[in-house]
Amino acid sequence: MKMTVRGWSRDMGQKQLADFNLSDIPIASNGTAYPDRPTMYSSWRGVTVAWCQPMRYMGDYRMDIEFSRQDVLKLFRAKFGSELPASLIEEHGFTLSPELVKSVLKTVKLADLTLGELASMAATSSDEATAAENPAEPAKVRPLLRRV
Repeated sequence: MKMTVRGWSRDMGQKQLADFNLSDIPIASNGTAYPDRPTMYSSWRGVTVAWCQPMRYMGDYRMDIEFSRQDVLKLFRAKFGSELPASLIEEHGFTLSPELVKSVLKTVKLADLTLGELASMAATSSDEATAAENPAEPAKVRPLLRRV
């Protein structure tokens, strides 16, 4: 994370306020900022990076904060954790890459699934396909065939 300021009314050049590698900053649970090192913590409002430093800049400044790709990933992990639920993926419009789908499917062992779990997976997908084909038509109930 790189934070710089540039003068607004009287441009005296760019001044760097902070330059931290967020991957080196620990994630604290209590929200305390320490004078000797920056700290990151997550709360209900979001993720905060806090540090102490003297400020001796006069005037109005335009503030810029630059986040690297690694910084964004660290902030995302600090806020949402390391396990992504399906609701988070669906709610924010993320999609799964074909490589990720293949990787996940490799971990599924059909022998470990019960017949009920397999039936519910198949029923859910066939019900969705039927509803997509005929959304206004109610589902048909077929009688169970019995051998005599």
